[in-house]
Amino acid sequence: MYKVRFHLGRGKHYQHWQIKRIGEEAKYFNPEEVTIILKNCRLHNQVNASKKILGGENKRPCAWVVCETYEIAPKQNIPLSIFEIAFNPRKSFNWRLLNHMYEPAMVLAYDMDNIELSFISSQGRQLYGIQSEIIEKVKKKSTPKKSV
Repeated sequence: MYKVRFHLGRGKHYQHWQIKRIGEEAKYFNPEEVTIILKNCRLHNQVNASKKILGGENKRPCAWVVCETYEIAPKQNIPLSIFEIAFNPRKSFNWRLLNHMYEPAMVLAYDMDNIELSFISSQGRQLYGIQSEIIEKVKKKSTPKKSV
């Protein structure tokens, strides 16, 4: 499994995609040069750390995408869909789903944490998923469970 996140630490890899596997050295990719295709993914979040950042503490790694495999492709100029999967702990302590059909982008879901998707693609600094799959997963997550 790989952990993929946007690297915000100072240094030569600032604002690059970081891909890390346990026991291996991290790899960095410039979002202006490549598109990263992630397969069999889960949106991971350390909610307590995210809440502290939302409350004003300094940013630190607290959310990433866990994926089985990834591919690096030349940069694509058109996003996979209008559905951006976003994480910014200064705005919300959860992964969110944004719809870019509107200006500014409309938040469609505030809690995408732990949702599993078969495919996520980067476009610059953003991540996008397949519209039909995302809608299905968000509906399942937000549907109240019936008690027996």
